[in-house]
Amino acid sequence: MSDASDDSSRIMHGYYHGTEDGDIDLSHPMTHGEVVELYWAAQQDEPSSASDIYFDFHKFDVVQFILFADRLSSAILVYRAARNQIEKFREQILADNESDTYATAGWGAERKILVEGNISILNESLYTVAGAVTVAAVAALESLLKDLDERSAATNSGLQKRADYFLGEHSSTCEKRDLKLFRKKLALVARRRNQFAHNLTGSYFDRSQDASQMFTDNSVEETFQTVADLGIGIERMYLHKS
Repeated sequence: MSDASDDSSRIMHGYYHGTEDGDIDLSHPMTHGEVVELYWAAQQDEPSSASDIYFDFHKFDVVQFILFADRLSSAILVYRAARNQIEKFREQILADNESDTYATAGWGAERKILVEGNISILNESLYTVAGAVTVAAVAALESLLKDLDERSAATNSGLQKRADYFLGEHSSTCEKRDLKLFRKKLALVARRRNQFAHNLTGSYFDRSQDASQMFTDNSVEETFQTVADLGIGIERMYLHKS
């Protein structure tokens, strides 16, 4: 999530406290910390806001970017829901193993193997979900670039080619260091997307593409944040030209 999320006292214009009568109190803006608290409290009721925290609560006005934010929210929701369910399974398996619920005299070794096998499946499931949402998040970015592409709709290009075309059309006023950072972030998420495909089609016995190293919770969070950062960068370039 954005580094700015640590600045809890920062005033967030556009977010205000309410009055006792239920109206918006324009004289009482919320701090960043208060907006973050509101975000987490509302996640059960507002799934479309899942990506807000990665955009540092930036609001898009152009429809292509609103759709992009919604697609990213979908990937985030899938990951959170699947991760929570997998962790519940893990806790239940470990709790059952600690109790005598399924204990059978003389079958301790077999029971241990069964528990280890179930935990292994859960780990693989989590890696698969992490990889899948990485693909979905990067696909949201590619879809954005496609929606902004002024060429024929029949043009069929990949993420890098679409980004190159967009930058060629919109980046003339950008600093070189900003463009370098943009391309570095783009290469990161593109590489992670491709790694997942290699992991799915690779041999089980070849651990050189081990998913446990590529798709950790931290790497997924970093992917969500990087995709959001790239989206905001694309919006700035797009609006500047417009």
